[in-house]
Amino acid sequence: MTLSKLNKRKDGIFICPECNGDLVYLPGGQIRIVAGKVDYDNIKPKLVCTKCGEFYRELMYTGYFDVFKATEEDISLAKKQNGDNNEKNQRKQVKKTGDIAPVRLKRDANNQAECPRCGAKMKYLEPETAKIVNGRADFSDTVARFRCDECDSLYRQIASTDYYQWSEK
Repeated sequence: MTLSKLNKRKDGIFICPECNGDLVYLPGGQIRIVAGKVDYDNIKPKLVCTKCGEFYRELMYTGYFDVFKATEEDISLAKKQNGDNNEKNQRKQVKKTGDIAPVRLKRDANNQAECPRCGAKMKYLEPETAKIVNGRADFSDTVARFRCDECDSLYRQIASTDYYQWSEK
């Protein structure tokens, strides 16, 4: 087994080490049954080269990738996604939650802001009234917050300021 680091272009798109073509990010799918056995490899994301017919899979978030032969299904999915929006489908670097300090967030005209963790657009959620949940008062949604559907992050407003802190639901 040969592991290698993959190079990126300046715009963050991974480059195939064999042909220097762009690698297309394919998110993981559902668990499948193949030849009577459970196939867990299908749930892992892949970086597919449509020119070489190979794909790269990261080894446990180490930054090192192993190479495999891509199936026709992988190549056709990669070609389709590459045609839709290459930049959107590339692997995004998601920051660890411990690395995110309180950050100043401002809503744009569409009530959105850029996520400090992954860079996607977040939705602004208005403060709500307190709720009674299982006989207890729940104040968790009584402050303004931003929600990122891309990396499943939530940022809560800090004491009526323009600063927001990452929060566990």
